[in-house]
Amino acid sequence: MAHQSFGIVVVSYRSAQEVEALARSLPAALAARVDELCVVDNTEEAEDLAEVGAVLAHKGVRLTVLRPGANIGFGAANNLGLAHLAATGCELVWFLNPDTRVADADPDRLDRELRAQPAPVLLATGLRTPSGRRAGTSVLSLRTGRVVHGAPSGGRVTFVNGNSMLARVPGLLALGGFDERFFLYFEEADLALRSAAAGMPLGVVEGLSVTHEGGGSTGSRRGERRSRVTVHHANRSCVLFFAKHRPARLPLVLAARAANCARLLVGDPRVAGAATAGLLAGVAALVHRAPGERMGR
Repeated sequence: MAHQSFGIVVVSYRSAQEVEALARSLPAALAARVDELCVVDNTEEAEDLAEVGAVLAHKGVRLTVLRPGANIGFGAANNLGLAHLAATGCELVWFLNPDTRVADADPDRLDRELRAQPAPVLLATGLRTPSGRRAGTSVLSLRTGRVVHGAPSGGRVTFVNGNSMLARVPGLLALGGFDERFFLYFEEADLALRSAAAGMPLGVVEGLSVTHEGGGSTGSRRGERRSRVTVHHANRSCVLFFAKHRPARLPLVLAARAANCARLLVGDPRVAGAATAGLLAGVAALVHRAPGERMGR
């Protein structure tokens, strides 16, 4: 049976060295299946990705670099990569963060898993952690907007982690791709809810797995607490997410997040300021919508 055409999208923000390390981690068996790796360079000044190209050329993988000329956000950048690969005829796209590394790849097993799961558009890969191996999914509380532990329920949604998300290109395009109003964070949960509403369940494949260090995709330094930029966008996107999917709960979520900002003032005033600015930016984005505009798909 013919293999489905396969491409990889990596959104980079000051992450050239991370992208190179990711490229080096591609095993030969997987590289033979990958038609193209598309890097969307979100830095304001173009990064030097020549070494990435050299590594991929040695593995027989074509590199394409798209440069929007500014940091347009995670979702918008992924949409650029998705559109490019769709135009080349790719049927599968693997969205990877620069700070992931391919831990295991069994292309034949992946083929079997995809044939056994024809319905899902979004599929989680394996995630190898210090404590073992698990599916690369998380559960978001639709009451608080926070990632929680435990099984999904009526007040929770399981989503595929954006650091390693496999997607069927036609289905993802039919969903409308990533909602670009989410600059960073909550775009995966938004996709999961839209996928469920369209009758498309999430899937899990074991033929691919990654490790994920964290921090290398947002320009954060290793060992640093969540950067002020990430805290800002987490709060901004939380406001937009609840306005779109659970508007009745938005006032309660705003109150809870504002209280958390106040608590942060004691320990880290700069992070508290960034978190507060993120909440205000989310509210401002809602206030300045065009008349009659809704947070649609």
